[in-house]
Amino acid sequence: MQTQPPGDDLTQVPVDLDILVESLDGDSYNEGAWLDLETGDIWVEHEFEPNASTPWIPVTPQGSQAAYGDMVDFAASVSDERLRDLLMVALDGPGAFRRFKDVLGRDSSELDSWVRFSDERGCQRATEWLAEAGYRPVEKVK
Repeated sequence: MQTQPPGDDLTQVPVDLDILVESLDGDSYNEGAWLDLETGDIWVEHEFEPNASTPWIPVTPQGSQAAYGDMVDFAASVSDERLRDLLMVALDGPGAFRRFKDVLGRDSSELDSWVRFSDERGCQRATEWLAEAGYRPVEKVK
């Protein structure tokens, strides 16, 4: 018996996952956005003009909790004990995002690792969000 790969039953949508991640990871104080399901364009709420002939779905900011969780997971995975401790301290309290990046800015290889880790996690979240809506991303032609 042959099975379909996961997501094969989902409708393809061309989308720039990096932009979708930014829209999803925004906090609830940010305005929402809209994803045009034909072009993959993402429109900020105040720039969006509905067109009945174009299919679209709303992109509601999910908040920064997932991105914060990514920082916690990354910090816990750092093998250098001193750097790991500095990162964990940086994550405590308001301003954690800035402090975390400031600490990583002192070590370019760890900063590069963090960027890759964060990008992968964000794309995974965006892909899962699309799948819940019945879609799967395909590369958007620019």
